[in-house]
Amino acid sequence: MSGGQYVEYKLTLRNIPPTATESDVEAVVQTVPGGVVIHRVEILRDRETGLSRQLCRVSLRSPADAERAAAHLHGLLWECHPISARLLKDELAVGTKS
Repeated sequence: MSGGQYVEYKLTLRNIPPTATESDVEAVVQTVPGGVVIHRVEILRDRETGLSRQLCRVSLRSPADAERAAAHLHGLLWECHPISARLLKDELAVGTKS
């Protein structure tokens, strides 16, 4: 990869609270022991209503971060919602540092 590019390792979180914001998701992901580098958080929303589908994707910097985050977050209770975390190994994306 050339100078300003990096690979994102994606994690899907299901059953997040319906009122969660991207900042809320970032704060929960930052509880992973050892810390992680987050590139992007995207909460998936219903196209018609704009309401959260209680599903989000988190792009992380390294495979180790993504694996640790998935292991730490899977089953975590967040506002009485047990989170399902899954590493999307086949969904790697090349991004550009800004």
